[in-house]
Amino acid sequence: MKKESQQKTNEAFVTVDVMKPDSRNFTALLRKHNIKMSIKTANGPSGVPEVVLSGKRKDLEKVLSDEKYGLGNPDLADFIEEGVSSKQKTNFKHVMLFEEFTYESYR
Repeated sequence: MKKESQQKTNEAFVTVDVMKPDSRNFTALLRKHNIKMSIKTANGPSGVPEVVLSGKRKDLEKVLSDEKYGLGNPDLADFIEEGVSSKQKTNFKHVMLFEEFTYESYR
């Protein structure tokens, strides 16, 4: 059994806007990589649902960079935060995805 401190260091999370978080292919990709998703707001700053993805960093990077069913932007890995429980209140980095560009805003 792992100690709680070791489990926290393996935990990583990122907050992103996802056009269709309930799509069958996207949820299958999350299950494949053992990523958990919770909807933070149904109507985020960019007008689409804002979700928190949590799991191991390497798995999050795979989901963020997946061109077919994921978010298709490996640069989003820069926004992954590690070692803090997602249940604790923290300042999340918001990433709004648009077709032409990526825009960052900090809350």
